[in-house]
Amino acid sequence: MRKLTLALLLILGLAACRQEKNEPSLIASLQGTWELRTTSGFPGNINYPPGNGILLKFLPGSIVESWDGGRMLSRNTFALKPRKDCIGTDVKMAVFNVFTEGNYNFLSLNGDQLTLFTPNCFADGGMSAYERLR
Repeated sequence: MRKLTLALLLILGLAACRQEKNEPSLIASLQGTWELRTTSGFPGNINYPPGNGILLKFLPGSIVESWDGGRMLSRNTFALKPRKDCIGTDVKMAVFNVFTEGNYNFLSLNGDQLTLFTPNCFADGGMSAYERLR
């Protein structure tokens, strides 16, 4: 029994270390300026043209800024943490404090495409897709 418990603790410890090593890489991958391309949710699907000025800027030091039309709307320190979605058993990477302090969105990063989406339990939740500006 002790060997089984020790083996489980070792596996969990290795998994935790692997997660911590991946997080800094993801933070570095987020750095840059992202422009909103599409949203979906309560008002329906909305597409935004290139040059619309609705931006997220992920900066060194885990800083994120939200911009619209050349005006900064918010500046927060963000954090990445694995979080279980409220429906099902999936654990996804969540980013905290992007738009408001204490709030979080799940994220998906695929090359120059960043998608932020609300947890499944939020009524009228939605998704925002951004493209990295070069």
